[in-house]
Amino acid sequence: MILGSFAAFTYSFTMGLVAFFTGIVTLVVGFISTRIGFELICVLFNINQNIQKLANEKTNSEKQEECSDTDTIN
Repeated sequence: MILGSFAAFTYSFTMGLVAFFTGIVTLVVGFISTRIGFELICVLFNINQNIQKLANEKTNSEKQEECSDTDTIN
């Protein structure tokens, strides 16, 4: 887009300027939106890790309760 704007300068200076600045804005917005997307993916993976930790803790505590219940019966 930025390189194409230089070709547009030959036809119209205003069109070339608009294309040039549009290209720069597109690059900046693209980088920012990519960063936001990757951060959201990282957040989702962290949420998944925390849910797995909670599930593991719950199953471990249930196993301990079962073991203590069988010990009191014997």
